Amino acid sequence: MNFREQFTPLFRLVCLALGDHWHIDSLYACNYRICIKNGLLKKYYLIVRKEKDRILISDGIAGHHYHLSNKCTVSTHRDAKSIARDIRIKILNHTQVKIQKYHEQLQSEQRLKEERNVLRGVVSNVVDVHDHYGAFMGFRTRNSNNRIDGAVYDGRSSGYTVEMKNLSAENMVKLMCFISTL
Repeated sequence: MNFREQFTPLFRLVCLALGDHWHIDSLYACNYRICIKNGLLKKYYLIVRKEKDRILISDGIAGHHYHLSNKCTVSTHRDAKSIARDIRIKILNHTQVKIQKYHEQLQSEQRLKEERNVLRGVVSNVVDVHDHYGAFMGFRTRNSNNRIDGAVYDGRSSGYTVEMKNLSAENMVKLMCFISTL
């Protein structure tokens, strides 16, 4: 009998003891873990697994690299009400604050993505913009006589890095003159 089969009945009772909207995620297919979710706390989950003859319960947010790092361990012989009480005290106590921080981080990432899209749109008015592996964007000038290819890399805190190919000596001098006026 694997962990999931052995402890699912206990954690169904734990979900009842935690209150409304807590349930075992039946779509989470792992024989060595149980995933518990709450319908009101979108993307938030608890993972239950066995570690060194104890049950380890930890939390997180699905689909993102944001880990809440709240954990508690309980004996395999504890009853459902005691386990639910430990979860409330040791894990769920500060969950709302951490979920709020997660949402703030998500909004910050969304703003950055929108700013990057606007910047890409502005640059596309001057040159042809395309995806470039590992770069914020690739570009190619529209002038057929002196076609210049390049890429822009995002250093976030240190600004942008521009890499250019096919520069003639004359174009390089022009570019350096322009850069000196910035």
